[in-house]
Amino acid sequence: MSYRTDAAVNCLEIVGRVVNVFTKNDKKIMTVYSKNHMNDVYLYVELADEKAPLNHHQAVSIKAHVDGYWYEDKETGKRRNVQHFVADQISNARTCVESAFGVKGKFVEELALTYFIKGTLRGIKEDHGYQRLDIETLSGAQKKHSHVRVSMKTPERDIGVRIGDNICCVCDVNSKNREVGGKERHFEDILVRDIGKVG
Repeated sequence: MSYRTDAAVNCLEIVGRVVNVFTKNDKKIMTVYSKNHMNDVYLYVELADEKAPLNHHQAVSIKAHVDGYWYEDKETGKRRNVQHFVADQISNARTCVESAFGVKGKFVEELALTYFIKGTLRGIKEDHGYQRLDIETLSGAQKKHSHVRVSMKTPERDIGVRIGDNICCVCDVNSKNREVGGKERHFEDILVRDIGKVG
C-alpha cells in the first residue's frame, strides 16, 4: 500500500482472526488476534458497521483508523489521551494462492498488522526512556481531526523532527495487560518502527 499522495494518513492494516465479538457502552467491539514481527497481539476494534457478519476464528482483513482525543481528568485536573481502533472495512482474508494466482486456496496469508500515520507533530513527552509523540491527523470517512499518541525509544541522536513539522511513521502495535489500581487492564501501544519528515 502506498500513501505518498495523501495529505493525512491514519490507517491500521490487519490480517487476523476473530476471537470474540461483544458489546460495551452500546458499541459493538471485536477482539482480533494477529501478529507483529515481535509477538502475538490481541486488539479491541470497534465495529462501525454493527451488522458485519463475523464468526469465531474467521480470518479477516481489516482496515481501521485510530480515533484519539484529549480530555481533562476531573479528579486530577490533568490532560489525558484516549484512543481506540475503529474498523472502516472488513473482508475475508485472502489465501496465499489467491494473492499469487487468483485461485481460492486453503490457507490465509500470514497474520500481520502495521499502522501508518501522516500528520502534524503537536507534542513530544519524555517518559522513562521513551518519547511519546502526539500527532494530529484525520480519521474516518468524516475526516475529523484526531490526536494519535505513538511511542518510540528515545533516539541516541537528533532525528531532525520538531513540533509543528509534518511527519510520517510506520508503526507496530503491541497489546498487554497491566495492573492499575489492583485490577488488570488491557492496553494497546503503538510503537514507531520508522519515522520521517514530510516536505
